[in-house]
Amino acid sequence: MKKLPHLLLFLPALALIAGCQAEQQEEAPGEMVAASAVVEIPVTSTSDAAMADFTAGQHAMDMARPQDANELFEAAVEKDPTFGFAYLRAANTAASLEEFKTNLDLAAANMEGMSDGERVLVEINMTFLDSDVNKRLQLAKQLVEAYPASPRALLMLANVQGTLQEHGAARTSIKKALELDPTFVPGHRSLGLSYLFNDPKDFNQAETHMQHVVELAPEEASAYINLGDVFRAEQELLEARDSYKTAAEIDATSAIAFSKSGHANSFLGNYDEARVDYDRAIELAEVGGAKAAYAGFRAY
Repeated sequence: MKKLPHLLLFLPALALIAGCQAEQQEEAPGEMVAASAVVEIPVTSTSDAAMADFTAGQHAMDMARPQDANELFEAAVEKDPTFGFAYLRAANTAASLEEFKTNLDLAAANMEGMSDGERVLVEINMTFLDSDVNKRLQLAKQLVEAYPASPRALLMLANVQGTLQEHGAARTSIKKALELDPTFVPGHRSLGLSYLFNDPKDFNQAETHMQHVVELAPEEASAYINLGDVFRAEQELLEARDSYKTAAEIDATSAIAFSKSGHANSFLGNYDEARVDYDRAIELAEVGGAKAAYAGFRAY
């Protein structure tokens, strides 16, 4: 069966994004122009049902919910076993190296009928198997040349530049992506993390971009976890604790949110509250190593 092209668009009009917005805000003319200029990498599948799962999975991936995303990508390939790009995204959200390799091999085996952009993305991921960073950078630049109006292509280039410690170039690439689409949540998160962790650091810029993530995705726990991390870096511990608490209220199954709330309470001297947070994190943790780490924090 011939594959039908779909465009993977991350625009404000998407129902999934609109559902995350607390209020509908009027866009400035510049934002409307930027959004209309976005032309994303085509994604191909034989099945509309598979595409629906894929789109939901991409949204979950954008919102930093890899486990949810992985389950949706796996559902997509069940509906369309030739859906190569869904295998690739399953690899990107894998919980183990073995799972990554298995899904990447399946993506490579199903490249027939893919768009040029999908094929390049598969090839980029294959460079992780032999650690060929130079080839990865070359392919990422090729992707941007082919899709200059794609925020995702620019973000991929930024990720590669970041691994090469080219943080200035990475930030420039992300800013270009955000000029194309100011609502691109992964772009704001990536730029915020860059300013938070990479030299030269800029906590004000980090906070600005993480606040954008919260504004664009107010129902996502990860948005408040990221913002809490910035507050911690700024030594705003009450704000950090409150942000982590909000994340835990949104997702009562998030061990990370409870653990980080425990950290903030520890630094604030609220030891009883910290123990309660750590107990909940230990209870929720699915990985043995994580349980041990949380137990160590509680004991300390």
